[in-house]
Amino acid sequence: MFLSWYLLLEPPHLTGLDRKDPLTERLQRAFNEVHDYFAPTMAADAEMLYVVGLMAHMTPWLLGQNEVWEDRATRYRVLYRQLAPTGIDPAVFEERAAYGEYFSGQARVKDGY
Repeated sequence: MFLSWYLLLEPPHLTGLDRKDPLTERLQRAFNEVHDYFAPTMAADAEMLYVVGLMAHMTPWLLGQNEVWEDRATRYRVLYRQLAPTGIDPAVFEERAAYGEYFSGQARVKDGY
């Protein structure tokens, strides 16, 4: 899921993907399918709420319908902060390769998402 978002977020000269490329639509569809599969259990998972919510907060237009993802970003932040009022511990992402490096960095942002 993270990889599809990352590939869409980064400029085409880094990823080799053109936003008009059919692969872009497939990545977006795959992201939404994964989201929909996990959505029923996300309210109890601070990491999932944080990661998906942050992606939706930063780039809702890359994930699907802008308004839908903006609403999810807001809702997921509220739910995530109920589980982790002071923010998610960056250690959650340790030893998780590129995913971990990226999100541990984001988790260190003071008063971030």
